[in-house]
Amino acid sequence: MKNNKYLSNNQSVASLATIPAAAIGIPHLFTGPHLANAYGAGTAICSLLVGNLVLWLIAISVIAMMEQQNINAITNIKKYLGFVGSILSAIIFLVGFINWYAFELDLSINLITAPHSLRLGAGLGLFCALLSIGGLSLLKTLSKIALPFFIAIQVYLTFTSSQHIKLTETWSLSFPAVIQSVLPLFPIVMMLPTLFRYAKSSQHAYLAATLFILLSAFFGVSSIWCNYDYFKETIFLGVFFILLKTTCCNLFNIYLASACWETIIPKSNAAKEHTIIGLCGTLLYTFIQITHPTRIISHAIDGYLASLGGILLIAYLSRALIRHRPKPFEKAISITSWLVGCAIASYHPSAPSIAMLTGIIFFLCILFIEENVWAIRNKLLRETSRIKSL
Repeated sequence: MKNNKYLSNNQSVASLATIPAAAIGIPHLFTGPHLANAYGAGTAICSLLVGNLVLWLIAISVIAMMEQQNINAITNIKKYLGFVGSILSAIIFLVGFINWYAFELDLSINLITAPHSLRLGAGLGLFCALLSIGGLSLLKTLSKIALPFFIAIQVYLTFTSSQHIKLTETWSLSFPAVIQSVLPLFPIVMMLPTLFRYAKSSQHAYLAATLFILLSAFFGVSSIWCNYDYFKETIFLGVFFILLKTTCCNLFNIYLASACWETIIPKSNAAKEHTIIGLCGTLLYTFIQITHPTRIISHAIDGYLASLGGILLIAYLSRALIRHRPKPFEKAISITSWLVGCAIASYHPSAPSIAMLTGIIFFLCILFIEENVWAIRNKLLRETSRIKSL
């Protein structure tokens, strides 16, 4: 798939940050109010800020893993998990993005609560699928128009809100709240190299990631004060906001999923694959819908990706510190550790943090054993060499 015909390789910081920022989905806008109701506003703000700091560190790390430009996120993963790991991760990401495509349709239509909502959702999904033929250049143009509108609406709803949020006696940090603030954007952050390969330089990519995370923190924290009931008074504005937000989000879902498709089926037609991915998401929404099994699959995918992210980061650090290990052996350790995390995620779909920690601990245990064996072997070789020299 040749994405270059859609976007040149000299994109500015603003252009790169605008696309994922405009694609921040509706679920992220409700994370702040949910955390404020569950833990208090102060704890919600602290947890959202720490969660976005975690996302920023992950974004910087995955960009740093790009040893060369013009490679997507799955190719980046292949360097650390090997061919099999890249295919498995591509399949999981592809299923995940299609599932999130349907989930975004379901949530937006439920918020509109219009008659014939299933038909409206299917129509919106089909519209996004056809619109994706325009590729990344169209998404870039749409994002530049939509993001200022989203920011203006968010600022207006924040300052005109009649909600009284108590900030006293609730300032603390909650690990579950941090996890909840990280999960909605974690797949996007993991896939940022797919978009940031078009940056002018690595410095532009780092700055774009920083700007994107700052905008994410703004939307997350400000949503605590936003009174979205205002849309009930201005139905047209509310419907337009929701439909535009869903369109930007799902077009970006399609683009990121196309990188996974590119790994599984190389040399495919970009416009055709974009349409097929959108149609798959629409069919999932129309015929299967967001039922209990699809939610379990979604939670399991969160665990798979959380484990993948943890293993990639620890593998990247270990490669930077330990240079004597053969790369095939290194990749075998990484993919085995990830599969252990995936097994835990399959058993406990609602606990992605446990899956990630299990995979990391397994990786570190193997690393500890391997390093000690290597040190003992080297010591024995030195002793043997010394004895022979005598």
